[in-house]
Parts: sequence; C-alpha cells; structure tokens
Amino acid sequence: MFRWLLVLAVLIAITPYAYLAGFGFYHGLNVLNGVETFTLGLINRDLVYSENNRVDTSELETANVEIVWKGKLENERLEEASGLAYGNESDVLFAINDSGNAPELFAVGLDGKDVGVWPIDYARNHDFEDMASFEFERESYLLVADTGDNLNWRPHLTLLVLEEPSLDSIGETLEPVWTVEFRFPKGYRDVEGVAVDEKDELVYLISKRRIPAEVFTVPLKAEGVVTAQKVASLRGVPAPTARDLREDPNWGRASSSPTAFDLHGRTAMVVTYKEAYLFQRARRDAWAKTFSGLPKRVPLPEIWGLESGALGSSDVFYVTGERKDGIAATDVFEVRLP
Repeated sequence: MFRWLLVLAVLIAITPYAYLAGFGFYHGLNVLNGVETFTLGLINRDLVYSENNRVDTSELETANVEIVWKGKLENERLEEASGLAYGNESDVLFAINDSGNAPELFAVGLDGKDVGVWPIDYARNHDFEDMASFEFERESYLLVADTGDNLNWRPHLTLLVLEEPSLDSIGETLEPVWTVEFRFPKGYRDVEGVAVDEKDELVYLISKRRIPAEVFTVPLKAEGVVTAQKVASLRGVPAPTARDLREDPNWGRASSSPTAFDLHGRTAMVVTYKEAYLFQRARRDAWAKTFSGLPKRVPLPEIWGLESGALGSSDVFYVTGERKDGIAATDVFEVRLP
C-alpha cells in the first residue's frame, strides 16, 4: 500500500512539470528557465533583489488626492481587467482581459457601464497585461501589450497597435496596424505596465518581479525583433515591508510589484497591488531621470487584483481590478490628482 501511495505522490509532483515541459516545447519557449521560475515561485523565492539603495515608505510624501467611486464594471465577460486606456476620440475607458481569455477589446463608461466589445485578430497564445492610448501622425491609436511572462521563458514579447475604434463599429474585428517585437538584453522580464511617450515615439515598460523595478524603452515603430534598453530603476517605489509579508505570507512579497502604468504630458502614474506612485517630470528633465527619483505616494482603496490604471488627463486617473474568482463584482474609482 505504501509503495502505491509513494508512486501516486511522485506522479502528482511531476504532473505540473510534465505539463510545463510539453506546453513550453510546443510553443518554442525556454523550458529550463520556465521550470526554474515555477519552482522558485512554489517556495516564494521568485523575486530578484538587485540593488540596495531603496527607500522606505516614510521617506515619501503622500499626494493630496480625492478618490471618487464611479461604479461597478458591468460586463461580466471582463473577468480579469489587466489594462486600461482612456480614449482619445470617445469619453470611455478601453480595457483588456488577462491571459486565458479571447483576444478582445472592451469599451467601458467612466461609471463602469458596458459600452461594447471588439474581437482582436490575434491568433497567438497571448498574455495581455496592459494598454496605452496615444496619438501618432494625428491619428488615435491603442497599444495592447502582450508582455506577460510569469515563468520568464518567452524569447520575445509583442506590442500590438490598433486604430482607436469608433463606438459605431462595435463588434467588428480589429486588426493590428503594426506590431513591435522585442526582447530584453539579459534574460527575461515579466511586464505588466506600459506607456507611450508620443513626443519621443518611445514605449516605456516596467518589469514586475525585480526590486527595484526596472524601466525599459523600445521604439514605437520598429522592424524585426528589437532589444529593449534599460533606462532607469524605480528606487522610489518601496520594497514589500515586514507587515506586508506578515499580513499575507503568500502574496505579500508581490505587494509592491508594478501592475499598471501610464503617462500623460509630464505626469506618470505607476500602480502596484497596494497603492500608486505619482511621478511629475520637470520641464527640462528626461523621463529616465524622473523615474530614478522619488515619487509621491497615492493611497488607494483596497481593490482585488489591482492591475489596471489609466490617466484621463494629467490630473485624473482611473483604476479598477480583476473579479475575485472571475465572478465577484469589481469597482471603478476616479483619482483626482493635485
């Protein structure tokens, strides 16, 4: 009897690894790296602490903001909102689901009301993680980031650029106008925050499982597979505290991980699972210098799966989260910045 129990235990233990290996080989992923990252995650050792000159929360000024509850997300198909973008042409929020869902673009009213859905013509196995709206050559676009890499095993990642759809085209299939394929200079990164600098025609990306988080750029348009350039470290975003780890031993270590990002004019907002950070660029400074400095803390309501945020302007910010267990209600909040 003991022998059969031992065999059963071994089979149970190796089943996830067998699935990972099969999935990874089929999709051309780095299986060894994926297995290593998966194992480190099981023992809560998947964060990389790369620098020591970090700040404590007490060193940051708290921004004087007003937070207004706007409503609940109405469309239940939007189960795992992982990215938001404020429309340039319509007074709506565009949203995407996380991985495991069909590639679709959702339009949501500022009060969370359902406006409509467009399918996206994208056949790849994907992990959409964030969005951004921008203007290029006097046209309005949406950027969708297929940049999730929880297991650090994707050889390259993809940014999809869509024309911002009009609300009278709801239901029509959206085809990417162009894509940007990129890799990281050393190793792999899981990215859940992207933003577009229209003036410099750059996309900014923030890594998730690095403390401090790293800031990279790639060109807004490029041929072939380009290499992202590291430009800054977010030393001003505090690492998880002892209290974070004590209150949530399983997920507290990820409390300070960047999950959303946006910029508008000289204002940028970085969202983590527990709060947000406001960066305001001086007129003559580059974003790299700004991101290397100290932001202001922006306390937020407790939001399950806080992975979506969008600047409506330089002084209005919207946030929402995932539905717990894929079914619970989730709220939309407007954050009015100073």
